[in-house]
Amino acid sequence: MATIHLRSLSRSFPTQDGQPLPVLVDVDLTVRDRQFACLLGPSGCGKSTLLNIIAGLIPPSAGSIEFEGQDPGSVNIGYIFQEPRLLNWRTVADNLDFALRVKGVPRQERPAVVERYLKMVGLDQFKDAYPLTLSGGMQSRVGIARAFAIRPDVLLMDEPFSNLDELTARQLRRDLLDLWEKERLTVLFITHNAMEAVYLGDVVHIMSHRPAEIFSSREVPLPRPRDYRNPEIFRLQQEIVDQLMARVGELQ
Repeated sequence: MATIHLRSLSRSFPTQDGQPLPVLVDVDLTVRDRQFACLLGPSGCGKSTLLNIIAGLIPPSAGSIEFEGQDPGSVNIGYIFQEPRLLNWRTVADNLDFALRVKGVPRQERPAVVERYLKMVGLDQFKDAYPLTLSGGMQSRVGIARAFAIRPDVLLMDEPFSNLDELTARQLRRDLLDLWEKERLTVLFITHNAMEAVYLGDVVHIMSHRPAEIFSSREVPLPRPRDYRNPEIFRLQQEIVDQLMARVGELQ
């Protein structure tokens, strides 16, 4: 596993007139080893850009990323996108097997790993199905199983439930936490849903509008497992929403 340290991280993108468009400015963030951290902010503020930088998909314009105790090149990073991004011409089992093969897991070990993680998300009976025959929620489960199966040190999640109905999303949040409790990965989960952030997270980091910075971090002192009906979840999410609206309002 790994602790993530972002120090004075900034990122700008060129515009058509040649002027830089600042998206992230002096972002400082620590995600502790085995912590489930949520990153909350308005749409378009740069949350996905931040994840892409951590994943090594794009470089920062300034600042640094450190994985405490590990060489950045050796950190195994899993990434779950907004869409499951499954290979529709491969079966459910083959989707997991492909990810394991890319990570260098020996052929003889892969079937047991695939079976284990499909069973953990309740899809072992669908291992021979193709993604397009599954519901959106089931496809999301496959994506989660695939990400956990590679045993990442860090798992990045980019609003994976935002395209699902609330009933399905609630069940998948429970399933995700059940799996996380077993595996205890370091997780950074981004969302614009304050209730989701409070329900899932050990801590909620709050981002401003673009150019974004993390202006507040809130520990979530609620025991696990959590109940959606707990009034403390509603109280905390409302406090966070009020804090976010006050900050965004100042920038308008």
